[in-house]
Amino acid sequence: MLWVPALINAFPHFQGRRGDLHKSLEELRRLRNRIAHHEALVNRDLATDHWTVLEILGYIEPDAKEWLKHESTITNLLATKP
Repeated sequence: MLWVPALINAFPHFQGRRGDLHKSLEELRRLRNRIAHHEALVNRDLATDHWTVLEILGYIEPDAKEWLKHESTITNLLATKP
């Protein structure tokens, strides 16, 4: 089992259930694949995707999450979405 020797160290600030973390990581993997294959993103909830990215980043490094929240322009961009 990888959780104890490896994954717990990869996400030191995660305190939930592994299944919930897996679900979030799987959603990000699917998003990444859509982007990598130049597929349309119009049917995705990009605000939720952005929130998931921030949450995962916070599990790794909370300061990086706060920095990205402050520096990211995605929230403003999504607000202008027609």
